[in-house]
Amino acid sequence: GIDNHLIAGLVKAYFIALPEPLFTFASYDSFIEAADASDCKGKLREIFQAMPETNKLTAGCLFYLLSKVTKLQQESTSSTNNLAIVFGQILLRPKEESLTSLLRHSP
Repeated sequence: GIDNHLIAGLVKAYFIALPEPLFTFASYDSFIEAADASDCKGKLREIFQAMPETNKLTAGCLFYLLSKVTKLQQESTSSTNNLAIVFGQILLRPKEESLTSLLRHSP
């Protein structure tokens, strides 16, 4: 059979190796601000629509894959929350990490 952990590791490695995250450096602050907005879903939709087309298509494929993984949650330990923690910091990060950005955006 297929080793799900190997596939997950390859997907993570791919996104880590990108020179710019899937959710671009330019959109980082907008994503962070949207999390605190009263219309969070609407703001996220606007930011997503403004992203480069390739990034949107790639995100759609990734989210489809991750939704399949969560449906198999009983076979794996990959809950939606765990996947968000792992992939969130890979897909969205500031251009330059600083103590201020770490403290400002940590859960």
